[in-house]
Amino acid sequence: MYNLKTLAVAITALVLAACQGNAPVLSDDGSYYSVPLTGDCQTDADCATFAQVDDCVAAVACKMGVCMASVWATAECCPSDGKTVECLKGRECGSDVDCASHNDCTVPVCNPNLFDGRCNYGYPAWYQDSDGDTFGNEAVVKRQCDQPAGYVDKAGDCKDNVETVNPSVPETCNNVDDNCDGTVDEGLIQATTCGVGACAGNEGFKTCVAGEYTNDTCDKLYRATPETCNNVDDNCDGETDEGAIGPFWFLDDDDDGWGLKGVFEQACVMPEGYAVKDADCDDGDDTVHPNAAEICDKVDNDCDSETDEDGACSSCNNPFGAMECGGTYTIVYPSDAIGPWLNGYAKKPTYDESGHEMVGLFTSATQKTVTVTFSNVLPSGVGVDVDLFVMEEACETQANVAWGNSTLVFTAKAGLQYYVAFDQYKGTNVTSLKAYVACQ
Repeated sequence: MYNLKTLAVAITALVLAACQGNAPVLSDDGSYYSVPLTGDCQTDADCATFAQVDDCVAAVACKMGVCMASVWATAECCPSDGKTVECLKGRECGSDVDCASHNDCTVPVCNPNLFDGRCNYGYPAWYQDSDGDTFGNEAVVKRQCDQPAGYVDKAGDCKDNVETVNPSVPETCNNVDDNCDGTVDEGLIQATTCGVGACAGNEGFKTCVAGEYTNDTCDKLYRATPETCNNVDDNCDGETDEGAIGPFWFLDDDDDGWGLKGVFEQACVMPEGYAVKDADCDDGDDTVHPNAAEICDKVDNDCDSETDEDGACSSCNNPFGAMECGGTYTIVYPSDAIGPWLNGYAKKPTYDESGHEMVGLFTSATQKTVTVTFSNVLPSGVGVDVDLFVMEEACETQANVAWGNSTLVFTAKAGLQYYVAFDQYKGTNVTSLKAYVACQ
């Protein structure tokens, strides 16, 4: 705020300036000068204080945000005392600060609306633009009506010898204040990814510091978990399934798909020569394992700790072969009975007289009357006795449909299977015989 004494001094200086030959602005009728004051304003009322300090001030009005004084162009207000007004360039209007040595204040005003609060009001400012980027150096300025060569009307270039540095340039990571806002490399980040295995594609970012992107926030172990057997690098160290505790694999020397219990390795991938399942009771024989069928060989084929069980050695389960119409067959009995045999037949007058049997299979596509006979029983002699039995569809006594002593006749239905048993009487020791099949 200005006091009345200060304002009086200001008005006196302005009145003296208005009296010179190159006065700021003379009214059309020559009665007063328009002189800008230092007071900022919004309305005329903001300038009323200036009008109260000197009779030479005809009126004060607010124009373009600046108080403008109308000073009377009279002898009283402009005395001819030989005094001159020194140059007021650089001097704030209304203050007692001395001006520079040359006089810009006496040059006619280009545009009073450009008044900037100093004595050299009315001139636009032009800033040197050495690099041609349309922004000038605010420290090198000219004030004149016409644009000088190499000067522009925009300031703010903080590096006027580099075209790529000015307020319109985006900031880049180069340790330079590209946009001339007083800060270097501000607000610059760079997206990053990192990680391998289960952590591949983890995201983060780097921040630009002193021209380099650094301080990467990407965590390469984010999402890492302990290693398991899944063919994935769970712990994100570049290796797969390392150190994982895998399932048991059992040694399988005979390559039958079953390994030995108690002989195993643990690994994520099955080693060569090993199997998923154990319980093989003979790892040197690929026909012996828990899935094998029990056969009549005095061996525990299915590894259930039993031998030849479930009738494996019965004559029904070990037929000597197929029999056809018109066929002749030499039947050789084994030297010993190693399993249960058929025992008792419903068509025979007496029961439990069967001993050692040999069984053949007969099937016909059409219904036929079949006659089976045998001869050449060895050894020959007294006491050798062989009976004939035939069973339909099942090799058991309940299915017996016919019986004969040395000759057997039965009706074979189309498509059914018949079991023909050559049964030597118990206590005898038949080694072989020859059988014949005739059909009608």
